[in-house]
Amino acid sequence: MAKDKIILSDIVERTLLIPNLAVKKPWYKHINWIDQLCATVNLIPSVGDSIAGEIKAITDVAANYQASEFLRKFTTFIYELGDFGDNERILFLKELEESAQDASGNVMLSIIDRLDNIHKQKILANLVRAKGEGKITIEEFFRLESVLQRIPYVDLKQLPLYQTEYYDDNGDSELLYSTGVLRPAVYHQDGDKYVLSPLGVNLMKYGLWLSIEMPQIKGTFTGIAWETVGEVPDIEGVKDIVKKTIEDQRYQESDQAMFDYDVVRGK
Repeated sequence: MAKDKIILSDIVERTLLIPNLAVKKPWYKHINWIDQLCATVNLIPSVGDSIAGEIKAITDVAANYQASEFLRKFTTFIYELGDFGDNERILFLKELEESAQDASGNVMLSIIDRLDNIHKQKILANLVRAKGEGKITIEEFFRLESVLQRIPYVDLKQLPLYQTEYYDDNGDSELLYSTGVLRPAVYHQDGDKYVLSPLGVNLMKYGLWLSIEMPQIKGTFTGIAWETVGEVPDIEGVKDIVKKTIEDQRYQESDQAMFDYDVVRGK
């Protein structure tokens, strides 16, 4: 796979630099995406034909299923980028490379390949577009794509429920909380409740392209109530110790303590 990875990273980097990059809507269940991607990389100056040939060779070999599956994801990602401008795309790849301290082709190959559902490519494309438009920083982009990898696709649709305090006993609350997209709103003996964290808000707004309607929460309300404790029982002189401690504290804070201190210093 090492040789394939070198080829694939080159395909990714060169393809993302093609002016007016676009492909037709890919077929998720059929092989049409191969021809679409080959037609796209043919636009790469000088080497397009040879890269298209490499793609054909990779996808024609059953042993190269992993590489073939990546190319299917990559084709979908390109399609979902839509009309993302050339300048914005080039600037994004430059900043991506500087921040990751690695070739942009390697970085994007790794990010795209780790997504376990083909439909997550649209969310990733939305995040790339949000970074290109200055709505999120490159650091936020890396955090959000990392979170996207860890959340099952079926649980992403649960995020809007957490615009208000919510808990789901099916297990998605704990899972989403572990990824950082939720934060505690209420700790309670009858069940904790969660709301979207700033990371979760950004994933909804810029990844899922959903509007956010939730009150701004400052701090965390734990829902823990203090109750008046009854008189402390006199267990082995506890009352005397408490009384002596209080008296000592009051003395240290009194004028008498300062006077005695001056006497000791000879004033």
